[in-house]
Amino acid sequence: MSEAIWYFADGDEERGPVTEAQIRTLIGTGNLKPDDLVWREGMDDWLPAGDVPGLYGGGSSAPAPDAQLPTAKVRQERQAAAAETKDPRAAMKRREPDRPGRWKPTRSTEVFKYLAFLGQPLLLAGLLMVIGSRGCESAAMRYAERLASRVDVVETRLESEWQRKRTLLELQVRSLEERPQLNPAEQQRLNDLNADIRQLDEQRQADLEKKRTGEWKELMNAAREARAGVVMWNFWRTGVFWFGTLVLAIGLLTVGFTSSGPERWMALAMVTAILFSLYYARSL
Repeated sequence: MSEAIWYFADGDEERGPVTEAQIRTLIGTGNLKPDDLVWREGMDDWLPAGDVPGLYGGGSSAPAPDAQLPTAKVRQERQAAAAETKDPRAAMKRREPDRPGRWKPTRSTEVFKYLAFLGQPLLLAGLLMVIGSRGCESAAMRYAERLASRVDVVETRLESEWQRKRTLLELQVRSLEERPQLNPAEQQRLNDLNADIRQLDEQRQADLEKKRTGEWKELMNAAREARAGVVMWNFWRTGVFWFGTLVLAIGLLTVGFTSSGPERWMALAMVTAILFSLYYARSL
């Protein structure tokens, strides 16, 4: 009797035919594991290699095919063997026994593979949108703050100069007012100092108006436009941020459910952290 011919599953692909010696070699080298499905003529369906009697424990893997088949099927096989001498095409067909249609990929399997392929690109695209939107928002806000700070700096310098001059005049006024009695010259000096303070205040206000409508105007307009731009573009940046977050979450879920091991749990943990930070942490 001829040696048993085996077929085995390699992932989603069907391999074979191989002889029993070859399949035992695959088992010995670890290339065929106990949970890998195998089939040979005479078996009703594919079975894990570890469940096939004798395949992992040594000895014969199964009784002879003729002993297992019904009598009618045995007669049909003998008739087919006799017809091989008359029709070569029958011999070709007999070399490929009918096997259960186990490894034809289904539509759900193809969809699953397609999602697994898209998981990492979605994750990358979502991450870029989230980082880009937040980065652009931060850069725009810093630019607006920088222009506003320049306006504050020039105004502060003018205020400091005015305050220094006013403090000197106020010290002289205070020293005269602390005297018990002033002579006419000192009284005139006190009046002049008060007039100088009023004139200094008026000059300060005039200088502010002049600079705000002159050399500071362009700088102040740029600061206002930058602030308005931040407010206007924040709407679109926020939209990109939320869309990117959605794409990132879909990518992480896809990677989580189409992978195994630590990669799955890391992806699911990242989805949980994103949802927590976006919804719960923002409400605190």
